[in-house]
Amino acid sequence: MGVWLILLLVAQPDCLKTFEAAKQTFIYVLTQPYSAFFYYSLLSIFVCFICGLLLFINKYPIYVMYAVFLHAAIALLIYDWSLALVIALPLTLFNKIKVNA
Repeated sequence: MGVWLILLLVAQPDCLKTFEAAKQTFIYVLTQPYSAFFYYSLLSIFVCFICGLLLFINKYPIYVMYAVFLHAAIALLIYDWSLALVIALPLTLFNKIKVNA
């Protein structure tokens, strides 16, 4: 998410308003030929949000942990190991969730 915030909100031209510049940058980045990384990052943000929401409302906690594990494994292939480690942090609570499920 930090990549997107920096990309969209830093170093904007003076002739455009903040949201106009962010919208144009967003469209430009996603229409380039090698924009797969940005699509993956958007999907990753969405998966993290959904998993966090499901854990917060305590719906299907075991399945959510399996989804977090799968997301972290895929992130290890796409991103740096440190980002994959941050994505996998909820797995430290897997035993507690398994007992309370």
